[in-house]
Amino acid sequence: IQPPNQPLTAGPGLYTVELEAGGTKVKQQLRLLADPNVGVPDAEVKEGVDMCLTLTDETNQAVDAINQIERIRKQLEDLKGSDTQLAAAKALDQKLKAVEDLLLQPVAHENDPKSYREPMTIYFHYLHLLAQVGNGAGDMAGNPGFKPTDQSKEFHVILKKRLDDALAKLKVVLDTEVARFNQTSGATVEVVAKP
Repeated sequence: IQPPNQPLTAGPGLYTVELEAGGTKVKQQLRLLADPNVGVPDAEVKEGVDMCLTLTDETNQAVDAINQIERIRKQLEDLKGSDTQLAAAKALDQKLKAVEDLLLQPVAHENDPKSYREPMTIYFHYLHLLAQVGNGAGDMAGNPGFKPTDQSKEFHVILKKRLDDALAKLKVVLDTEVARFNQTSGATVEVVAKP
């Protein structure tokens, strides 16, 4: 899974821009202005940008966790060994899949992004919230240049708790179950956060 693209990365304000080319560095201040046609106070625009950046970071945490789980599950799938080792690998795979299913609904593995047979899980909720608060996506217009709605902020609190809970469950599986598998099965599964 790839991280989300979020082009809106700075709110109105004064920034220092540094450019280096051919061994020469140039540093200059730059004032970024809000769209004057919108008539929204800079503080509200900044609140929206800040929430987009936070949502992007949290979406990336979910993406990293999903990818880490997939890398471990692939090692388990490729494992050759005794019936005992394969049974232990299957049990560990089920624990990893249970956490992955909190982050990414299983129908997403079928490459059908319009499949609504299951409730959305953390990753897709983040993408939709980011589209709503940010520049939009698909059939969602987005809300760039404005502060997030109260409902968006409230849902973000709920979503962040779900993400934190899923990441905590993943940590337990990695720290205890994978370690136990490696110690007792005679096989080794590598836990790599990012390749």
